[in-house]
Amino acid sequence: MKDKEIKPLYGIGPVKFGLSREAVEKILGDPSDSHIEEYEDDIEAQIIGYSELGIELTFSSDDSYLLGMIRFFNSEFRLGSDKLIGEEQNIMLRSVKMSGYEDFILDEDVSDEWSQSFYSEKHSIIISVIERVVEDIIIFCKYAEDGTPVWPE
Repeated sequence: MKDKEIKPLYGIGPVKFGLSREAVEKILGDPSDSHIEEYEDDIEAQIIGYSELGIELTFSSDDSYLLGMIRFFNSEFRLGSDKLIGEEQNIMLRSVKMSGYEDFILDEDVSDEWSQSFYSEKHSIIISVIERVVEDIIIFCKYAEDGTPVWPE
């Protein structure tokens, strides 16, 4: 994958929210990992990983098994103009504000002294920090007020 710019509410490169697993595999090829997770309310998620690319993609039953979440864990990916994975927390916080993502807040419900989770509700982004270093970036599709996904054009 040549394009390493994370596009919130859209996806990355030709991989966009709302694609089927089959469509994503046509673009990226066979995944290096695949598993199913089950959550509350009988929600099931098919998760495929591409370890060589540093991404995981989630296709959830509550999104009709269409792509609704992407996790990035390779330091080559950029949010805005900056590579944030592997950066210090304070540098990341300055960078996201300079890139126009000014609504990031600390999620105190899932944060402790060793790990922090910062999120932007407006842009559907979560940035996970472990011991003051950015571990990964997760982006989600946009949801309407009634909870249905709003897929990008």
